[in-house]
Amino acid sequence: MSNIRTISVAVVGAAAIGLGCGLTPAEAATLDFNFSFTNVANGGGTVTGIVSGLTDNATSAATSLKVLTNTAGFGIGEYVGNPLSNSFTVSAGSITSATFVAFGLGNNPPAVTGSSLALNLNSPLYKNITGLSNTSGSIVVSPNTGLSFTPVTPPTAVPTPALLPGLLGLGAAALRKRKAEQVKAEV
Repeated sequence: MSNIRTISVAVVGAAAIGLGCGLTPAEAATLDFNFSFTNVANGGGTVTGIVSGLTDNATSAATSLKVLTNTAGFGIGEYVGNPLSNSFTVSAGSITSATFVAFGLGNNPPAVTGSSLALNLNSPLYKNITGLSNTSGSIVVSPNTGLSFTPVTPPTAVPTPALLPGLLGLGAAALRKRKAEQVKAEV
């Protein structure tokens, strides 16, 4: 008995209506994650990409989700145009749960692909099924795809020279001392 199955727009659309995601305030820092999986049910190739704009220690929607590579050669592009499900839970810098489903026929700008994608990790709705199909209205998904998320290392910030604040402090102290001596001399 195979665990591979197909999910379609009608099934996901009805189920997604009940899924909400708790968006957090815009001022919170956002995190990006690389993802990869084996596309078991759609040619067996390796798919990689990036999920962007998630909030740590919260459940939020991705602001961008892109497939960057697929050894089978299809589905490269953006998927956040009009996803049916877009909910990621991040805890202490790790994705602990994910439900993302986007059908190619609903990929309005900025989405740039006609393929369909499902990423599900510890999802109450779809458990751990994932797939990328070269069709616009359905996705053949499979468990045991090795879906993984790894944090994107933030770029190293250019540090402010430690000497500068110290020099400014010394300069201000010297200026205060000089003014105090001038006041004393005038008296």
